[in-house]
Amino acid sequence: MQSVGHEYIQSLISPGESETLEFKRTTAERREVAKSVCAMANQRGGRVVIGVNPDGQIVGQQVGDRTIERLSQTLSEIDPPVIPSIDKIGLGNGLEALAIRVDAGYSKPYSYRNVAYLRVGNTNQALSSSEYNRLLLEQVHGERRWENEPAAGWAIDRI
Repeated sequence: MQSVGHEYIQSLISPGESETLEFKRTTAERREVAKSVCAMANQRGGRVVIGVNPDGQIVGQQVGDRTIERLSQTLSEIDPPVIPSIDKIGLGNGLEALAIRVDAGYSKPYSYRNVAYLRVGNTNQALSSSEYNRLLLEQVHGERRWENEPAAGWAIDRI
C-alpha cells in the first residue's frame, strides 16, 4: 500500500515534465534547480520536484536541516530575489521529496549567477541579450506611468 506522501507526489508529477514542472533526482542538483526556478519565475511559474528521476520514478532522499539550508542558499543567488515555497513530502523509510513552487515573477527578468533563463518545453534556455532587453523593457514600461494615472483635480476641458 502506498503512503499518502506517495499518492500526493504521484498526483504532482503525473503530467510529466513540462514548462511548469521539472524533476530532479537529488538536492545535489541544486544549481539546476535554481536555473529552473529562475526560468519559471521569468514565465508562468511552476514546480520543481526533488526526489524524482527524469522518467518520473519516485526515489526520494534523506532531507535534513542542512539540506534545506543549502538549497535555500543556492536559490538566494537568483536576482532579483524570488521567494519560492518548499514543501517536504514524507515517502516512508526515512525518505522525503521536496516540492518547490514559484509563482510568475513581477520583477522580470530574473537571473541566476548573472544569466537569465526561460523555460522552453522541459528545458532551461539562457536568454539572448535581445530577449533579456525585451523582458527588461516590458518590466520598466509596465510600471507606473503618467498616462495611466488619474487626472484628479482636472476638468475634462483642461486635459
